[in-house]
Amino acid sequence: MEKPNCNRDFPGTLADYKRLLSTFPTGVCLVVIGEGDAAVGVIISSFVPVSLSPAIVQFSLKNKSRFLDMLLAVSVFHIYIMSDRQADVAAFYGSNPASIVTDDVLNDAVSKIFCRFEDFIVKGDHTLVFGEVEDFSCELDQSLVYYKARFGRVVSI
Repeated sequence: MEKPNCNRDFPGTLADYKRLLSTFPTGVCLVVIGEGDAAVGVIISSFVPVSLSPAIVQFSLKNKSRFLDMLLAVSVFHIYIMSDRQADVAAFYGSNPASIVTDDVLNDAVSKIFCRFEDFIVKGDHTLVFGEVEDFSCELDQSLVYYKARFGRVVSI
């Protein structure tokens, strides 16, 4: 097994580390650039609100991602928080990054966040992308989550 590239000794394998990270549930979002027939998207599970004032959000993409190259060439992007009814959509865009996005996919999202590209930072094998929120809309619906390499929904206890 290959150990991650760290500056210090790591107590496990890369597979162990991935398994550990999979125990942390995350939301599932579709990041979209372009409009109409030219809109393309990629699924992320790394969405993080960073600041309330100004409203800044962040997500990460693999450095070798074709979508990252496309994203860094534009000034705006949209983040769609996926509904718990969109697991098949998330699976498709997770396996087919930079694929065309249709309006029906976007209309079924729980929330929509419209961002202006703010900055990016390369860290390890990923690039952190920051956007300033310019507008948003929100539906009170169940969001899709990712946990232990599976899609699901949150259940209150």
